[in-house]
Amino acid sequence: MAHENRHWILVSPADLASIDYSEICETSIATTSENLAGDTAFVKWDGPTMPPSIAALTHLSNVLTHSEIKSELSTGWAEDIETIT
Repeated sequence: MAHENRHWILVSPADLASIDYSEICETSIATTSENLAGDTAFVKWDGPTMPPSIAALTHLSNVLTHSEIKSELSTGWAEDIETIT
């Protein structure tokens, strides 16, 4: 799957309630992923322009590419299956 037109951004979980979910790929707070520490979430959208409700947030990262979000999600976002007993 090509991701040339998709963009990701890290946000504060406290800001999730301020997002207009009709502007992004996630459909609600419940479908938004947070890291294991609970201090960072991410959202994604398609198209070149950052959605207005995302642009209005005060705690966000730079816009990430597909390779950058894959690197970010490689640690601290899911339990290591080998450590689950």
